[in-house]
Amino acid sequence: MKSIELPDQSRGVGDYLKPIAVGGLGLAALGTSVYLHFKEIDPVLKAASILPYCEDISNELDGDYEAVVVGGLPIDAINDETSVINAKARTITVSDVFRSPLLRKNGTVRDFDILVFYRDDTSGFVRLSDETVDTMKSRVAEAAGKRSRNNNLPVPDMSLFSFESHDSLVHSATIATEDGRLVLEQGYVRQELPETTMEAWQLLLPGGMAVQVLNPWEQYWRSMVRFSSGMKVKDTEKLAAMRDRLRQTDGLADQEQGELCKAYEVFYDAMREQNTFAAMIEAIQDPERDWGKVSKLGQLAAMSGVLSLGQKIPAAQRLVQATPRLFHPFVSSK
Repeated sequence: MKSIELPDQSRGVGDYLKPIAVGGLGLAALGTSVYLHFKEIDPVLKAASILPYCEDISNELDGDYEAVVVGGLPIDAINDETSVINAKARTITVSDVFRSPLLRKNGTVRDFDILVFYRDDTSGFVRLSDETVDTMKSRVAEAAGKRSRNNNLPVPDMSLFSFESHDSLVHSATIATEDGRLVLEQGYVRQELPETTMEAWQLLLPGGMAVQVLNPWEQYWRSMVRFSSGMKVKDTEKLAAMRDRLRQTDGLADQEQGELCKAYEVFYDAMREQNTFAAMIEAIQDPERDWGKVSKLGQLAAMSGVLSLGQKIPAAQRLVQATPRLFHPFVSSK
């Protein structure tokens, strides 16, 4: 499989200012870090679990569309040594002792990342409209808020999203084409994904609760390629543990050599190569140079550098995690 270059996409002034704006907001983390570092976490909150909110997701997101929980919760379940992974049945069953905390180690509230979309045998994958997603998010957020108030707990952010409209400088985007195929994009790198990328699995939780998740390898690679700088520094250990677990699981070990993982590997390597100043210099040296492309490659390299640096500063991570809505305009692909 080969990456395919896309024609340059027009961008507004705001897109060119994103690296500067994100860098400035990152500096604001220095002041915020003092408060967050010394803030004591209530023992009750520290022991709270995010699992009960799965019931709200199951109750509110029930329709012809699909709602898939991605991110931290399924990774926690896969990495828990008491969980049972059945590749044939496509299930991940956690034990009664499984715990997925409501708060991160730095005291910020975790979120639920929920992918919603529609598909059928004729039209393939379909992106839900922003209006539909917003309505669904309101329902889930209301139910989660009610649960939090009843238990005197902070509300996890219910982050609902569908396939995206285009990529951004910050992260890759999974886009549904007009003919129902899925394409992964970031900058000028474009990679078509196999249909198995949305293979449905069930995460079976204590008390009979269940939520839909992705194939574990899909979840692994989504975490690897999400940001233009590559894997998040803070995720290094848990993603390494996840990869080792999948390699030791019957029915999943051999999938590492399959078309799904190979497509993501090609994309990952091409994206990392693209988002360097070396790529920009190469574009400058091209006799048929496109200055618009040169400019965009420079922005991609700069943003990748900002992200890499920011991930190494705990204060910056805390600020982004504590105020996700503040950073949404700079990282959203919409």
